[in-house]
Amino acid sequence: MPPGSSAVATLTSANTSLASFVPDLAGTYTATVTVSDGKTNSTASVTITSNTPPIAKAAITNPTATAVGQTIQLDSNGSNDPDGNSITYRWTLVVP
Repeated sequence: MPPGSSAVATLTSANTSLASFVPDLAGTYTATVTVSDGKTNSTASVTITSNTPPIAKAAITNPTATAVGQTIQLDSNGSNDPDGNSITYRWTLVVP
């Protein structure tokens, strides 16, 4: 669990085959289930990553246009969010 998370308090139906929780912080959570037949136990775990950061990609679409006075087009179409969330863009330019 991410440091400072209190998601363990939201674990519901912990004694059934279908449990749930609400992640309260971005990060990685590990859920472990133990099943028993009354004689022996078996455990399994699953790792959940909440709110994976988006992946930014930057490129020049016309790399031959780098002379003074030519328009240079910047492309971030390869950017994505692994969680499927919509993303927004904001370019900044550092001028020498």
